[in-house]
Amino acid sequence: MSWLLKILHDITLFVFAWVGSRCQLIMNGFEATRLIRMEEEQYGGVHVPIIALTAHAMPEQARKVYDAGMDFHLTKPLEEKKMLEVILSIVIE
Repeated sequence: MSWLLKILHDITLFVFAWVGSRCQLIMNGFEATRLIRMEEEQYGGVHVPIIALTAHAMPEQARKVYDAGMDFHLTKPLEEKKMLEVILSIVIE
C-alpha cells in the first residue's frame, strides 16, 4: 500500500503545482470553483472534489472556502499526512 500512497502523493503534487500555477494566471480558486459547480449541474449527479490550499488558516477563511463550494481546506505549509488523508477520503467515497 505504501507504493500506492507514494504514487498518489507524486501525482497530487504535480497536479496541484500545475493547476495552481495556471489558475492563478487565469482566475482565482473561488471563481474556478463557481464555474466547476455550474458545469456539474449540466451533468447531474457529477461531483468534482475541490481541495483549497491556502496560506490563510483563520476560521473565517475556511468558512469562505466551504461557502464557495469547495470540499476541503488545507493550509500552507502543506502537511503531507493531511493531504494524503484528504485524497484517500475522496478515493474511498
